[in-house]
Amino acid sequence: MLGGTSRTVYYINGESALMAEADEEGRITRAYGFNPHTQQARTNEEGEDAKEGL
Repeated sequence: MLGGTSRTVYYINGESALMAEADEEGRITRAYGFNPHTQQARTNEEGEDAKEGL
């Protein structure tokens, strides 16, 4: 990125899916979850409430 600011994002994977994203200092910035019994997905981003149905 010319003249811009870059950032590092680490993707944390489980056995079958993406579990979280972390910043360059290792802090979780977004977490993902899926309940196979209800077929609902959830994400929780830093500074936001958890959202259902994503």
